[in-house]
Amino acid sequence: MNLAEKIVLMSIQKDTGKIDSRATYFMRFGLISAILIELINRKKVGVDGNKIYVIDSSKTGDTVLDMGLEAIKKKRRIDNFIFGNSTLKYNSKKEILRKFVDDGSLQENEERFLLIFKLKRYPVYNDKEKNIVEGKLRDALLNDDKDSEGIILASLAASCVAEFIVLSKEEKKKIKDKLKLIRKTEYFKFEDDIMKMIQKAISRAIASEHAAAG
Repeated sequence: MNLAEKIVLMSIQKDTGKIDSRATYFMRFGLISAILIELINRKKVGVDGNKIYVIDSSKTGDTVLDMGLEAIKKKRRIDNFIFGNSTLKYNSKKEILRKFVDDGSLQENEERFLLIFKLKRYPVYNDKEKNIVEGKLRDALLNDDKDSEGIILASLAASCVAEFIVLSKEEKKKIKDKLKLIRKTEYFKFEDDIMKMIQKAISRAIASEHAAAG
């Protein structure tokens, strides 16, 4: 399971099958950032300052990552890639949910709103993987676990203000100073500045939306 899939799985409420309202930014900016990170880690995409470029355009075998590769050909700056690409965000979420339904992790239920609009819900059928991923995120946030994937997930979750999907109010209160440092990219240490640039791009995207909303 790649990073993008883990973010989608964590954002689904177990019983209702709805996207957790606290994970709104996580499912948008966190999801697309995870796609970019996966492509960088697989040596498909390179980074030069705030610019991103395709190194290897061959198929990855993953539909979502392949869509991401195509999008990078049009959005060649980290900020533009994360803030834009609404079609990629929507199609990636749709594809990942379909994949989880196919493998039995989620169920797909259809409801009607006002007897007209169709709404799809995805209650968790097999929560084993969801519990494992959420445990990784909790360990990175609460226990300073050094697992690299957990640290990346924690960095993205904090930047997207999505820590509530795994933390109680009391737990969040205990680590509020740590969360501030994570959002400022001053807590976790990485080998290069890529995560720092991605986190700052997420922060700018969220601030831009807040400003536009007044």
